[in-house]
Amino acid sequence: MSQLPESFLPNYRTPCWHRPTQQQQHASPASHLNLPPGSAADRTPQAAAAAAAVALEGSAELLQAVKQLQQQQQQQEQELQCLPYFHILGSFQSGAFSLYSMLEQHPDVAKGHNPRPHFWAEHDKNLSSYMAELQGALPYMQQRPGSALLGDASESSFAFYMAAGLRGHRVWLRTLQPCQERCAGRLQEPQLGHCKEACWQNATHADRTVAAKLRLPRWQLDTPLLMKAAYSGRNPVGAAAVYGSATTGLSMSRYRQAAAAAAAAAVPKLVVLLRDPAQRLLSSFLEYGHYTSKYGDGPEGFLAFVKEQLAAFEGCVARHGSLEECVLLFESLDTANEKVFFHCDQVLRGMYWVFLQGWQRHFGPDQLLVLLSEDLFKSPKAVLRRVVRFLGLAGNVPDDRWAAMEAAGAASHRQSLTTQHKYYEAVPEARRLVDAFYAPHNIQLGQLLMGRAVSPWEDHGNP
Repeated sequence: MSQLPESFLPNYRTPCWHRPTQQQQHASPASHLNLPPGSAADRTPQAAAAAAAVALEGSAELLQAVKQLQQQQQQQEQELQCLPYFHILGSFQSGAFSLYSMLEQHPDVAKGHNPRPHFWAEHDKNLSSYMAELQGALPYMQQRPGSALLGDASESSFAFYMAAGLRGHRVWLRTLQPCQERCAGRLQEPQLGHCKEACWQNATHADRTVAAKLRLPRWQLDTPLLMKAAYSGRNPVGAAAVYGSATTGLSMSRYRQAAAAAAAAAVPKLVVLLRDPAQRLLSSFLEYGHYTSKYGDGPEGFLAFVKEQLAAFEGCVARHGSLEECVLLFESLDTANEKVFFHCDQVLRGMYWVFLQGWQRHFGPDQLLVLLSEDLFKSPKAVLRRVVRFLGLAGNVPDDRWAAMEAAGAASHRQSLTTQHKYYEAVPEARRLVDAFYAPHNIQLGQLLMGRAVSPWEDHGNP
């Protein structure tokens, strides 16, 4: 985050800034004026200006021309960097990238970059790598600074459970990994198991210490907090606690000014697509081969997957007593959870309300739009127009462009509507277990979305 600016360029609608190139940072004043190195002009800007005046025989007009050329050269040597104006946060298997494919056909949505960099959910990527993924869109941004919007369609961003939220728990990871390596290098079972459990406890204590500095529960060291900091002038408290002492130098008063400006601009815009979690769970089982390889490629395999994963999560809640911690910190809570196959990741992704309340904690209704995937699949044109209005994109585009936008996601819609429901038909026990598990979570989601305790999918019915 130390690379982020305290404010963004006023003439760009997307949050952008100029970063000096390495060449510019090391260039001397003499290099801009084509004067010999080692001269007086090579020591200070004032000396450079004086030497230029002498070289130009005191001509004020020529000196002004040199200064203008200097400014133009400096601007050309600055690198444009941009954070996305909008994020299609997810969820997976819910049509998120289909929606982005439609939006990308709009003339004001930037093109040419990798739209799915998965920066926020992959902690090993730094800001430089994120900027590199988005770099292809920069020429488009420079051509239309006042209207072009840069988008990120990484579906991994929405559900910030532990594996996808390690960016906020680096202290835990830095404490755990070397400790485990020491255990493995010198111990055998059962001492090895006891040593690893102690490592888990030490890492958890270190993580809680970071959270305590922020006066937050540990499970709130999350992606929304970090994204809010990135768009609000490098929050020095949150960023320094999570990332380390490198993030310094911005006073709290300056931060508050930057945060207020970001809030006034209502950036970033966040769009979430949520699909019936029972259908999303089945789609994920069929999508990723490691599940069918372990549990079996068929309805009975899906039933075995459901039984084991749901029981593992319920066991976590029974041991630790906190549903939010089991959703957001599952594999970090104890070694029993760590041994669960892929740490219940697909089950966790469907507990939408836990993640949504995290996003609502930091972003208001003018920044966060939640849609149901079933509406997109059945009425893509209506949903697309709603998203266009939310993002502030021009609605008066030619009819052929609207047609291209609607057609871009058609194949994904058809695929989503024809999910292999025969798995649930063949093993109705799986459907009963999954529906019973998600029912209270869907009601919680309805409370967040509509202010009443009812599932958002109550009127959509089950296929």
